[in-house]
Amino acid sequence: MEEINFSPVMTARNFGINSIKLYDINIPDTLKEFKNIRIEKNNAIIDKDNSNKKLTYGIGNKFEENIYKNANSKLRIAAGNNEQIKIIYNFDDENLQLISNIEIIANGNVDVVIEYKSNTNKPCFHNGIIRTIANENANIRITVVNLLNDLSNNFESIENELYDNSNLEFTIIDIGGKNSVSNYYTNVIGDNSNNNLKTIYLGVNT
Repeated sequence: MEEINFSPVMTARNFGINSIKLYDINIPDTLKEFKNIRIEKNNAIIDKDNSNKKLTYGIGNKFEENIYKNANSKLRIAAGNNEQIKIIYNFDDENLQLISNIEIIANGNVDVVIEYKSNTNKPCFHNGIIRTIANENANIRITVVNLLNDLSNNFESIENELYDNSNLEFTIIDIGGKNSVSNYYTNVIGDNSNNNLKTIYLGVNT
């Protein structure tokens, strides 16, 4: 049993989001590289030089440690002005387990779309971090789309740093997976910075 997504500020008990208990969750390690990735971009610089800075909250320590030790996909995106970036992770029979670490550093108007898609009927597993740094005067739109099959597990820790006069619009479209859990945290560091979060999800009462 894993108890995850512990909330530092308690909500009403009937919301059921202060912490989540999941059973039969096996976090994989020693993974081969996840190769079925498609990246569309303009002039953004993309490499694997992540900062690995510790999360403030995140899904849970065990999930975070798994990413830093065993990530099989690392992307660091340095984006200037008027950048449009799309990253698609296609899960298939040869790529069933993804441990991802994505860092986005924005210095202008940036639009990023990240999709997780299943092209298999087998169970898929994803555990990831998305970290965004919005530098001064940056305007960022990030959309994360989960389209994994209904046998899959999806866990995402999202953390943002916003500096002076920056704006971040974050949309999470979460309509796939057997279990899908996101943890979202923003540190509004600079003056006149703004974060707008939108979510679309499907829920089933079991």
